[in-house]
Amino acid sequence: MKYSLNINKRFVILAFIAAGFSVIQLVSTYIFHYNSFSYTATNVWLFNILLLITFFILYFIGGNIVYWLLDKCHHTETTTQDRKNNSSKRAWVYFFVILAGWSPWLYAFYPGSLWFDMCYEYDQYYGAYRFDSIMQLPPFPTYIMGLLMDMGKSLFKSDNVGMFLYIALQTIVCAFACTRAISLLEEIKVNRKLIYVLLTVYAFFPDFGANAQLGANNVLNYGLTLLACTYVYRIYRQISEKEVSGRTVFLCVGYINCTFLSILWRKEMLYIYLFITAILCIYSFRSKFRKIFTVLMYGIIIFLLSSTFSEKIVIERLMGQTFNTAGDIKALSLPLRQVARFVYYHDDLVTSEEREILNRCFKYGYEGIHQNYNPNLSDSLIFNFQLNNVTKTEFYKIYMSFLMKDPMLFLESLVAGSYGYFSILPNAPTTVNNAPTNGTPGSRLVWLWINKDPDKSFGNVSGIQFRPETNELRNKLADWLMELERSFNLFFGFGLYSFFLMLLCSYSILKSKKITALIPYTIPMMLCLVCIASPVNDYDRYYMGIFYCMPFIIGVTTRFRANA
Repeated sequence: MKYSLNINKRFVILAFIAAGFSVIQLVSTYIFHYNSFSYTATNVWLFNILLLITFFILYFIGGNIVYWLLDKCHHTETTTQDRKNNSSKRAWVYFFVILAGWSPWLYAFYPGSLWFDMCYEYDQYYGAYRFDSIMQLPPFPTYIMGLLMDMGKSLFKSDNVGMFLYIALQTIVCAFACTRAISLLEEIKVNRKLIYVLLTVYAFFPDFGANAQLGANNVLNYGLTLLACTYVYRIYRQISEKEVSGRTVFLCVGYINCTFLSILWRKEMLYIYLFITAILCIYSFRSKFRKIFTVLMYGIIIFLLSSTFSEKIVIERLMGQTFNTAGDIKALSLPLRQVARFVYYHDDLVTSEEREILNRCFKYGYEGIHQNYNPNLSDSLIFNFQLNNVTKTEFYKIYMSFLMKDPMLFLESLVAGSYGYFSILPNAPTTVNNAPTNGTPGSRLVWLWINKDPDKSFGNVSGIQFRPETNELRNKLADWLMELERSFNLFFGFGLYSFFLMLLCSYSILKSKKITALIPYTIPMMLCLVCIASPVNDYDRYYMGIFYCMPFIIGVTTRFRANA
């Protein structure tokens, strides 16, 4: 009877998840092809019902397969071998296997593919571009990039070496994080065959190696995010198993240091870690571990001081520059896109007063909204939004007015700007030799070229360039990545991994019978929300942090079987 009850619970959970993703898939498909919820037309209801049933069957079968594999991967040690000590010996092997898998990319693309934002960060370091809150380029990694560039210039007389020193730093951090994740799975006695599979994914799935050579501040943060995920799991595990000791306090300190660096690298991580740390505080307090609670509370205070550290210490004292406060514009990317969509489709419903306010909101005025609206991208709205010409109260008054007039249009805008992170249907890939248009389908591909505006020198780093002798290898690696994405598009999209994440969360609750089992999954779940709120749809740079955490939490999930 008990077995039957478990089967029923599993059936209900998988059916619910399959139904939810089926609806998301149908809506995403219509947004992708027609840019609206045109499926509401009466003459296509039967067709859509058939599509929903098909999607549901596929998701439900897929979910059952994942559950079955998680059950099969469960393994309980029966020997007295101390795998914790053994894991530290294997860690170096794991580390060099990962570096070996990434090395062809690092060699072929030396000194690294140069992303737009890194160009501007070099500009900021050398004083050619001011620090402001519109671009929101993080000051601390900018300072580190600049110091390493100075080192390359002074010691090796080479911009290439200066940039590669930063690429090497981010590669080591990310490889160390992947190694630490695999070693932790070794410590908690995850099935060794599964560990080897996950190690192979980290080392040889091309997105990891291709990202290692990418010159962008996001990449190093992927490693910090994965490290934070391992800390969260270890703290959660010790509290839940009542094994709190001085070592747990040490883990909390390590977690705070790691997450503080992550916040300095990417500002939006502040909200994620505040939320996660608050959950850990509540969990430790309810479990009567007051010392852990106190240490984590200190961490929250440190996180809140991150902006002051960046602006007052890094910008003003270390670099001797000033910070121009212009408001947190990027946080408005979603409402700006929704307002612009309303103007684009319902210009006749905009009042003269609303037109006047919106005319002051943007540098190109009210009429420019039509020309600059892109359902997948908010950049043209963000960088032209003049918050100093309008109050947030005025803007949100218009936002609420438009929302009341056509709430469905706002929902369409939300889906149009994020469906790429949840849809498993393949999108058209972008060619490697031509830069992709931001926000278009296929922009998930890793950046594999140096981008520099020919009209700008980008500070003192105009000498960065690929080596001619590796041109053939670069083309082969790029073509290989393109062919893999064409042939196995499902595994390069993000929707599949969002579905996996939901399955892993549900499996952990089903087996542990505790809602607190979701704590180890909090970071990737919060990163999904960041993707939804981000200014760009279907973008590798926003989702890759989740991708880094995925192999680790798959291994972690198999250990919940012991609590069933």
